[in-house]
Amino acid sequence: MLSGIWERILAFIIDTVILYAYLILVLFLFFKWGSSDKLFSNDIRLFLYLIVTLPVLLGYHFFCETIFNGQSIGKMALKIKVVKNDG
Repeated sequence: MLSGIWERILAFIIDTVILYAYLILVLFLFFKWGSSDKLFSNDIRLFLYLIVTLPVLLGYHFFCETIFNGQSIGKMALKIKVVKNDG
C-alpha cells in the first residue's frame, strides 16, 4: 500500500529532528565543552565542526537507505519503505 503525504512529511520531520539533534550535540561539544581548552582557535573549531557534520548531513539519507534496505530512521518509525516500481 502506498503511504500518504502526511506519513511522508512526518517521516521527514523525524529525520530532520535527528539531524538537528546531532548538529546541536556536536556544536555543544565543539564550542561549549571545549571552550576552556585554548588549544584551538574558534576558526579551527568551526572548520573541524564542518568536517564532522557535513558528511553526516550530506550522507544521512543515502547511508540509511542503503544500510537499512530502503528506509531512513523516520521511515522505519512509520513503517514506510522505498521500493522500485517492479517491486
